[in-house]
Parts: sequence; C-alpha cells; structure tokens
Amino acid sequence: MVKSKIKNISISENKEKLALLIPVGTGAGGTVEAADSLAYGLLYLIKENNPDRIVFFTTELSNKTTLKSLKQQYFDEFGKELNKISNFIKINDIDDFEEFYGKITNQIKSLKNYRIIVDYTSGTKTMTMAASIAATVNNLELMFVSGKRGSKNIVEKGTEVLRIQNLDTVHEEKIIEDTEELFNLYRFKQAIEKLESLGLSDNEEMEFNKTSHFFLYAAYNYWDDFNHEVALHGFKIHFYKYFNDLSAQIRLNIKALKIINDESNDLQKYYILASLIN
Repeated sequence: MVKSKIKNISISENKEKLALLIPVGTGAGGTVEAADSLAYGLLYLIKENNPDRIVFFTTELSNKTTLKSLKQQYFDEFGKELNKISNFIKINDIDDFEEFYGKITNQIKSLKNYRIIVDYTSGTKTMTMAASIAATVNNLELMFVSGKRGSKNIVEKGTEVLRIQNLDTVHEEKIIEDTEELFNLYRFKQAIEKLESLGLSDNEEMEFNKTSHFFLYAAYNYWDDFNHEVALHGFKIHFYKYFNDLSAQIRLNIKALKIINDESNDLQKYYILASLIN
C-alpha cells in the first residue's frame, strides 16, 4: 500500500511579504535631538508595519545621525540588529531628482514579489517628492508618520500616528487618461477593457466619470462594429454633455446614426458608405 505524504503548510508560509522603502533625513534643524526624534518616528513606522524587508535611502550625514540612532533604538526595542532585514542605498546628491528616482525605482522593480509601502516621513524635498511620484506611478501605498510638534518643531515622543495617503484616485485618473489616448486612436475596445480593469470605485464622482467614459467608448465601439441601432441607443444616454470638447462632434454623429437607422431616409445609403470609408 502506498502511503500519501501530506505537507503541512503554516499560515505564515502564505503570508504576503512586506517591504518598506524609507528615505532618511536628519530631522528639523539637523540637531542630535531632531535626529533621535526622527529615528523614533521611523521606529514607530517599522513596529506598526512589521516588514520583512526595509530599504533605507541615506545621505552621508543622515547615515551618521538618524540612521545610527535608529539602529540603536531598534536594537534596544527588539534585541537584534536592524541590518539583518535591511538594505542601505546611498544618495550622493540630495537635490538630484533623477538619482533618487532612479534608485527607488530600481528597488521597486527588485521587490516585485513584495507588497511595498513607500514612506516619506523624512528626507529632503527632492527625495520626498521623488518617493511620492514613484509610489503614484507604481500604484503603491504611500505613508508617513506625523505627530504633535513641540517648540523646536520636533514631534513629541508618544504622539506619533501613521498617515496613509489614498492614491487610488490618482491611479484611476491616470488610467482614464490612458483610455482617452486609446479612444483618440480609434481603439475603442481596448479603451473599454482598460477602463473595466479599474473595477468599482468608492469615490462617487470618479465612478460617475468612469461610467460616462464607458458609455462614450461603448457607443463608438458598437458603431465601429456596424451595430448602428445599439450605438444610437448608447448616444441617447446623453452622457456627451460631460465632454464639452466633443459635444459638437457627438451631436453630428447622433444625427448621422439617426439617418443610418432610418430606412426611409434617401440619404441612408450615402451615410452608410461614409461610415464604411471612415
């Protein structure tokens, strides 16, 4: 008799791995106190998310101040070295957008099997801007640590709170822009498919915007497939009033479809011919 072997799989084996990408600054004013406070905020971020991997983007100065403090605080908190779960990427020029954006983008690509959170609690304006754009372009979670600030503009210990930026609307707007480009190339079916990939939105205004675009693309797609009757019904939704730059052209198209669908109209065959040519 052959005995089957059953592999025991724990829940942890199926857990999605998490990576934090963290630009590291020196804190408000660049003092030792500021660096320690910022390090504590980053420690709070790490504790709250419990990442499997952390990538720090540091300058020569932040490496000697904030990161040094964070490593000590991490060891005091967990009794182990931060280095074991971390990679450290050196930023040579804090005001070079292309350098930082290129390096954070490379890390995002290398961590494709991870759920990624991009933090922008600290770093120069250039670094935080590049981090935010990288998160937006790649549809990643964007997070920062805030809290009550004292007289020296330093976050008071114990007041830290995580803030999550909702990038869904930005991502959806980018997808809609992509579908508009497809529409302008007469690739109506591809535009519909890309729009449908968004799914339902919690934002009522965005959902209405998507629906309006869907009816626009669907109407022209039916016309492209010579389903003139359905195309005309699509235009009767009157969604075209939300596309001011296209409204005049759409009204002309509706007039043409009415003629195409009217067998008693002497101009029908000419409009059908014109539709074939176009």
